[in-house]
Amino acid sequence: MKGSGWFARLRAQPGFRAAAVAFVLTVILGVGGPAAYAYWTQSTAVTVTGTTAPPVTPVPKGVKCQPSPVRITWPAAAGADPEVRYIVSLNAEAVGLSAVYALPAGTTTIDPWTVYAAHTGGAAPRSMSTTIKVTATVRSAIVQPYVSASMVKVADTDLRYVSAPSETVKMNVAVSTLSLTCG
Repeated sequence: MKGSGWFARLRAQPGFRAAAVAFVLTVILGVGGPAAYAYWTQSTAVTVTGTTAPPVTPVPKGVKCQPSPVRITWPAAAGADPEVRYIVSLNAEAVGLSAVYALPAGTTTIDPWTVYAAHTGGAAPRSMSTTIKVTATVRSAIVQPYVSASMVKVADTDLRYVSAPSETVKMNVAVSTLSLTCG
């Protein structure tokens, strides 16, 4: 045995020459790489994790107050997630009414009187003003828990992935005649 170091002891092991030749061919010269890769891919386990992208909740554009009969309208948002609902926020500060309603995705119009009746039970507003100013905005969001096909009053805490609000729509309610006008 030549020498007495660790390399000399390694060279003395049976199969050292074959292992050294295989190492040089595979690693340094790249011969046998595909076979080694195939063996490696068959002998490993893979775990893949991922996250889903947030749902698309576009900002409703073109929200308008339509006169005669007064309605709030908007065009359907293209490319929205199927679970997205339109969120209509109505605010009448003079009488202290503020409400947020979730509407089905296919709905692109709302009658403010229907919303008012649902919110107040149809009672006439009590105000010292002759005209009550009402503002409305429309957003899109996912509602948790899931909202079915009807209009439902919701809280802001029920909304997920909320879009920015639309432009504000202004309306006026004449208290003496209970008539609603855009503006």
